[in-house]
Amino acid sequence: MALLNPTPDSFDFSMTSVLGSNSPFHPQLAPFDASVYLPGGTDPIMTLEIPGVHARNGAVTTITGQHITLTNQKGFTEYTTAVVKNKTVTFTLKGRTGLKLGTLPSTPVNYDTTITMAGMNSLSNTTIASFRLANPPEPDGTNLLANVSIPNPTVQTIELGTLYMSMYTRANDSVPLVALGNGTVANVTLRPGQNILPLRAINNLSTVLAVVGENPKFLTEGLPVVVKTDKNTVNGVEIPYLSQALQANVLTIPLNVSSAI
Repeated sequence: MALLNPTPDSFDFSMTSVLGSNSPFHPQLAPFDASVYLPGGTDPIMTLEIPGVHARNGAVTTITGQHITLTNQKGFTEYTTAVVKNKTVTFTLKGRTGLKLGTLPSTPVNYDTTITMAGMNSLSNTTIASFRLANPPEPDGTNLLANVSIPNPTVQTIELGTLYMSMYTRANDSVPLVALGNGTVANVTLRPGQNILPLRAINNLSTVLAVVGENPKFLTEGLPVVVKTDKNTVNGVEIPYLSQALQANVLTIPLNVSSAI
């Protein structure tokens, strides 16, 4: 499944699905419009055009670049938030179509099926795979360059564009967060599997040194960096249903500062 070319009220949707069937009969399922609902929802979050398929075991149905215009922003934001935060995501497809076998009359079908897929599980196990300090800083102020490793355990590819993040740390859990700076990751498209992405950051290195000075254990355990996504943009335009999903997910990533001090 893929969500690409997002705009504030639309995106291009692609999906490949494989039919499982133990029946000796192989009827033709006619194309139909399927409404997608969240559990307990009464209004669909989007509508898909499902192509017809010859119902035999292993039959493949493909949707490629279907342009979806959103009419239920709130519901779709709930869906994207669930994809980012949860271990699993459940939704229901509903529609009416017809089933025809040979010369027999077409039989009406009320299609109503619930699908559960893997979610991104709060992007857990995200790590900073490597980093280096830029000394002197680059012309835009960037003083930290890193590779971020983000696992995507789902079957979904999602284009996120450029991510803008704020970074924090603290000496221990009993004190407030201290601002470290901000970072950006450009041209992000999360694909199934491991994603290695370049991070550019402007950080207050004196704050890093002060916190590590109070807690020498961070030299071996890693400095806990709290990362909050402020927004994402695609072609310079913020995508609310993606920004809000990412904002709901706060990461804490250990940073191996000993290699740079």
